[in-house]
Amino acid sequence: NFYLKEARQQQCRYVREQRVKNRRFRAMQQMISAGDDHFSEESMRMRNPLLYDQLIRRFQSEEERSTAERPDMTNCSLSNIIMEHMDLDRERNLKKRLQGEEDEEEFDTDSEDEDEDSERTEDRVNLEDEEKQALRHEFVQSAYQSFLAGRDSGINYQQIDEDSNLDDLALENRENEERYFDEDEFDE
Repeated sequence: NFYLKEARQQQCRYVREQRVKNRRFRAMQQMISAGDDHFSEESMRMRNPLLYDQLIRRFQSEEERSTAERPDMTNCSLSNIIMEHMDLDRERNLKKRLQGEEDEEEFDTDSEDEDEDSERTEDRVNLEDEEKQALRHEFVQSAYQSFLAGRDSGINYQQIDEDSNLDDLALENRENEERYFDEDEFDE
């Protein structure tokens, strides 16, 4: 009876999708608490340089930019320098590609809107620390959502999606109970 119930749940698309979401969320939590490099600011910036530029970099002072862009001098081997340069080139190319895609999506050529946008950009350059933190939080949340949606390269999502050790059994039981009671309400 247990195996029959388990087989039915595997076939139920909603249950399967919910289980995948929960497993990815749990894997993300474990990666963050373990200090995984995937969720470091540098890694998130490299995966989405355009969003980083729009939400964080353009509001940084010159001092903050120079500190962030300063090369890591702890390992000055030739291979490390070459790898950092390759990463920088890849990031620039990705940013250009994303910018091109964004420009194609924006077909609005109304000059009044452009004037308003440029005025808003000038006003927003000097943001308070609280506003900068809110934008940084938005950037980090975007990176988390990208991970949960399965869009990050270099992650074996199939392995995460099939790992039953990531199941939160208490949460799963609560969802099953809610679904059961929701079905009872519809029957009445």
